[in-house]
Amino acid sequence: MKTPTRALNSLSHHREQVEQRLVELHDALESEFGWAPKAKTWVIPLMAFACGVALAFAVRQRKRTSEPEE
Repeated sequence: MKTPTRALNSLSHHREQVEQRLVELHDALESEFGWAPKAKTWVIPLMAFACGVALAFAVRQRKRTSEPEE
């Protein structure tokens, strides 16, 4: 079982990783499209859109692989 201090340290470490990934995402969007939102309020809808697209591709791929061949 983790102690409260270890749990807080782990949480802090994971938070820093997420923040770094968001910075990388912002930089990638800016380099790809020439524009990226700077306000933090755009992060959640943008991430939701990206997750939705990824989920749609995954569902579509699963349907293709599970269809019986004739």
